[in-house]
Amino acid sequence: MIPIAREEKIWLQARSALEYKGVAERGFIGDYLDPNTFLNAFQSGPSVIGSGWSDPQYDVMLAEANEEANTTRRMRKLADCERRLLLAMPILPLYYNVLAYLRKPYVQGFDPRQLGLVRFKYVWVDTHWSSQ
Repeated sequence: MIPIAREEKIWLQARSALEYKGVAERGFIGDYLDPNTFLNAFQSGPSVIGSGWSDPQYDVMLAEANEEANTTRRMRKLADCERRLLLAMPILPLYYNVLAYLRKPYVQGFDPRQLGLVRFKYVWVDTHWSSQ
């Protein structure tokens, strides 16, 4: 069945409510440098991913990982969560965005590599820069 054309707001609501059963594009960017920013999005219940997938064992594993105080053990537990998620494959990653930036050498503090986000608050022009 071909979906009826809808206003974007209505389309997004229908997709988030899992009313659309086809393939749809969905994007997500992590908020902070930690695997949990992505893994947390797949917990049971409403989420930014909107896959409708639910796995109570995954929820328990993720909660236990995030209660772990030892960083090494926590990362191992988060890796176990990721393995379970990849085996379940609730989403189909077809592509990922790549961003390219052209920057003059005298522009400092510009570092978008961490999360793909640019915070211009920390960018400045080095007035003492010399190409020599």
